[in-house]
This record gives sequence, C-alpha cells and structure tokens, in this order.
Amino acid sequence: MENNSEKAVKSGAWYIVSNVLIRAVGIITAPLYTRLLSTSESGYANNFNNYVSLITVVTCLCLIYSVGRAKIDFKDDFDGYMSSIQTLSSLFGLSVLILAMIFVPSEGIFGYNKLIVFILFAYLVVYPSIDYMQYKYRFEYRYKENIAISVIITAATVILSVGLIYMMPQDKGFAKILGTVIPSGAVALWCYFNLFKKGRTLYKKEYWKYALKIGLPMIPHGLAMIILARIDTSMISRMCSFSDVGLYTWGYTIGTLLMFITNAIGQAWLPWFNERLNAGDRELIKEKNLLMMRAGCILTLGFIL
Repeated sequence: MENNSEKAVKSGAWYIVSNVLIRAVGIITAPLYTRLLSTSESGYANNFNNYVSLITVVTCLCLIYSVGRAKIDFKDDFDGYMSSIQTLSSLFGLSVLILAMIFVPSEGIFGYNKLIVFILFAYLVVYPSIDYMQYKYRFEYRYKENIAISVIITAATVILSVGLIYMMPQDKGFAKILGTVIPSGAVALWCYFNLFKKGRTLYKKEYWKYALKIGLPMIPHGLAMIILARIDTSMISRMCSFSDVGLYTWGYTIGTLLMFITNAIGQAWLPWFNERLNAGDRELIKEKNLLMMRAGCILTLGFIL
C-alpha cells in the first residue's frame, strides 16, 4: 500500500504531465483558431471566459477554500459535506441568475446581449460543481479521475467549438462561447448529480456555517487573484477592442505554460500539506517547501532564459 507521501509525488507527476499536455493542446490549436476566427471574434469569446472566472468567485461564495480543512474536520462524512456546500453555492448562483434577468437591461451588459448574459449566469449555477468534484478527488489522491475530467472537457471543447464555428459562420464568436459552455456545462451537471448521489445531503446547518466562515472572507482574496490574472484582457477590451484582446490572448497562451506546471505541483502539494500540518509536522513541511521553492526558482529562471 502506498503512503500519502508517495501518492502525493505520483499524483504531482501526473498532474504536471496532464497539465502540460492539456496546455499543449491549447498551443497546438491556437493556429487553428487564428484561421477560423478573426481577432475580434476570438477576443469576444475569450472575454466571456474572463467574466466567468471573475463572477464565479462571488456566485460560489469561495466555499471551495473550505474543502481542504473539511476533509480533516469532517472525515467521517466528507461526501455529505461536499454535497451540502454544493447546494448552498448553486442556490446562491440561482438567486444571482434571477436578479440578473430582472435588472439587466434589454440591450445586455459587458458588451454582450441579454441571451449571452443569461447563458453566462445560468452556466455559473452549475459550473462550480466541476471544482468541487476535482477538489474532492484531489484530497482523496484520486488523480486519475481528476485528470480524466480535465481531458474530457478539453477534448470536447476543441471538437465542439470547431464544429459549431463551421455550422455558424455568421456568428463565430457566439459559436466559440457555446463550444466552451456546452461541454463544461454537461460535465458540471454530471459532477453535480454524482456529488449529491454520493453525499445525499442538501442542507446541514453545521456544514453551511463552517463553509461560510472560511469562504466569505476569502472572496476579496479570490477576486484579487482573478483581477490580477484577468484584468489585462478586460482593460484591453475596454481601452482598445476585442480584436486586440484576440491578438494578446494568442501570445499569452504560450507564456502561461510555466504557471500550469507550478499549479500542477500545487495540486499535489495541498492535500499532503493539510495532513502534515494537522499532524504537527512543521519541520518536514518547511524542508519540503524549501525544496519546492528552489526547484520553482530554477524552473522560472530557465523559462526566462
């Protein structure tokens, strides 16, 4: 039987491989999209993804940040906890959807018509379930299932996006948005029902209170992280045009490869870190953290060179 340290190393290695390969798909398909989409159409679709990342921080209440600690505090009913907080975030997301449909003007917002705004907020009702499922797998060291979700979404998005772009030549930007939303939305629904099937808990006051205590204070942090990562394209779209966003995004796609590698390492590190911290192994954490910092520094300098 593997101990958790060995599982963390193995899962980390596989996360790196899968993330690099998934990112490679993005780099490989970039020339394909440059032929199929104008820079304006590409920017139109990419900016939609920016709003998804930004608004979901609020609509999901950052409950995801409670999962690592909950795996320890509610280890006997972890599935019930995940099912319960999923209900909380989806209900809040549904409330935001209803409010958006009431108060959003008929001409739409964010540069999108009301139909796309509806799709955006409806998508955000179920989209967090992908994160909940992947976080659950991550803290259970089930990296195969976790990676499978990412691979399925990536492959389906590419195939469906290209197909819809050919089928909707007069509205390619909208086709690209649908090509992203439909596969992720389908996987999100699968995650939603499977989390509920496993946990069978819609509401538990203790879980909701616990998650909100951790999640709500993290919303400013989550927004700050997203703004730092996404403000560039939003500013370009406002100050210049969707066409300039498209040009910028194609170049930026290649530059984010290092981030995907470090994020993959972090995915494996976090479950192990929580367990060691709970066990009081602070010196071991410091030792391994220093090793990771040095490796990250060398890797970063290598990419810069």
